[in-house]
Amino acid sequence: MGQSPVCAGPQAASDMERFDKTVFISYRRLATPWAHAILYALERHGYDVFIDFKIASGDFEEAIFANIKARAHFLPLLTPTALGRCGDPADLFRREIDTAIAERRNIVPIMLDDFDFSSPGIDGQLWDTLATLKRYNGLKVPPDMLFSAAMQLLRDKYLNVQIDTVLHPASDSPRNTANETKKSVGAYMPGQGRDLTQQQRNRTRAAPYSFLRVSASANTVCARHEGATELMGDVFLRCTYDDDLPSPGPMYVTVELSASAPITSRILDRNVTEVVLFEVGRPGAATVIPGVNLGGPGAYGITFPKVHLGDIGPRETRVFQISNLRCDGTSVPSDSAGHALVFVYVTMTGAPIEDAQQIVATVKRGIEFEARSADNSGRLADSGFETSRSADLVEQRIATLRFTEGFVNAFKSRAPTHGPIWDTHEWNSVSNGESGSRCAVFEAGEGAVQVAGLADFGTELQAAFSNLPAGVRIFVSAHQLGYRGYGGHARLLVPGGEATVIGDVEARELPIRNGTAMAIWEVRTPFYSERSAGFFDFAVFASYVSDPVANVPFVGTSILEGGLSPQLAAYSSTGPIPMFISTLAGRRCNFLTVVP
Repeated sequence: MGQSPVCAGPQAASDMERFDKTVFISYRRLATPWAHAILYALERHGYDVFIDFKIASGDFEEAIFANIKARAHFLPLLTPTALGRCGDPADLFRREIDTAIAERRNIVPIMLDDFDFSSPGIDGQLWDTLATLKRYNGLKVPPDMLFSAAMQLLRDKYLNVQIDTVLHPASDSPRNTANETKKSVGAYMPGQGRDLTQQQRNRTRAAPYSFLRVSASANTVCARHEGATELMGDVFLRCTYDDDLPSPGPMYVTVELSASAPITSRILDRNVTEVVLFEVGRPGAATVIPGVNLGGPGAYGITFPKVHLGDIGPRETRVFQISNLRCDGTSVPSDSAGHALVFVYVTMTGAPIEDAQQIVATVKRGIEFEARSADNSGRLADSGFETSRSADLVEQRIATLRFTEGFVNAFKSRAPTHGPIWDTHEWNSVSNGESGSRCAVFEAGEGAVQVAGLADFGTELQAAFSNLPAGVRIFVSAHQLGYRGYGGHARLLVPGGEATVIGDVEARELPIRNGTAMAIWEVRTPFYSERSAGFFDFAVFASYVSDPVANVPFVGTSILEGGLSPQLAAYSSTGPIPMFISTLAGRRCNFLTVVP
């Protein structure tokens, strides 16, 4: 494709113009924030940019290499640790760069976080054809350079070229191939001897990671689109030592996880998060490794340093689990049906991971709210419940509030009460607790402890009343209607008013300040339904003493907004878990109209 300049007609020129605005971004997972920032900066200027998180299904690697070949520009993001694993021929980052060189793409190394080709040790990481990478004209983004200025320079200078005009440096592959042959472990050399068992021992001692076979899998759960701290499914890594000899000594690996949505798990102390990696299914395996978030709140990557694989035996398989991962569901764009996916990509030093990209959540709307008539027979009138100011209203039921799950078990208790994951008839499952499946206790200094993965409360449902006229009193039911001590249960959090019984309903009066009042119910027991979403109904009562002379209550319409709680304007790293975004989590309607 485009190996030599040709004369082209108008249509061909138009195709070439489109081709020259196609970009492939290649990156390590720790550079995910950079990759997303560059993606958005280019897409805003009409570039067609490919990034691996856009792969929804099918063969992952086939899609990767097909897109490298189909796009004019190739941007490898280079940070100080990016080339560290390129000595492994199976390393995907290395293979992406090799493919771009072979396909003669317009390669523009993007040098980030003070990366420099002249730094000590970098030459030793440029294996085989990668040695030519440092001779491509790259863009260095120093810390004091405005990102927007760097992106403008990238567009105006580095990408504003025809691919046919790009000059490619000659390959250093013969020299590096010779070096690689010398360093290759286990290859027969004259005088080495023909004892295969000894050769295998030597090879094992030199490169124990080459025998490590790793595959990834994940629980895919449903998460709420309104939630900023939604629990994702757990990720599992199966590590098999594929050799007849034991590993020669301690093996420590670093595991990196990147997500397609901002990670909002709590940061406990010094970048340590509540996301944990631990071994399962092995006697005595109790080590819990907290993940490190180097990018700060809302970053896309988590790192687990020094995961110990030291005494793994011949052909032994060990399983590790990553839990308590939370992501911002509000940031995930949804399709026409209101659904979206959250992906993670996992890497391990020294060993490629099979099926490294996994779906950990399907994001859907989590709640539907409806104000219904007092007798609960249907939807409340558009004007709400109408009453005349000329007559008293004595503890009369005026509305029924219905909170319906957007999907099965979208309403959760604080801790899982029926196992951490509840299987549904859908293709995925759902966690039935707001807390993570593995709560780990960490020492926080001076005798204090922190519990990673523990939510602050169960799902909370709120009804916010506004524009309430002076003299009106509002009561709400303390439990959902029809509650008999079993099944799904939500309880009113004490608002400060006295308990009373209206009819056969236990109710409490809401305190009213400046014409506003708030009721919040916490889910104590989820529904455990496998087939259909559940709902909670709560009664609303009103009372006032008429005084037309004093204009009490005044004529007007009161507003009600129902939804999930607590609601914040934006994600806050110091906020509670769970938390929801106010622009998405509620629905407004009229509920009380006072007429003359």
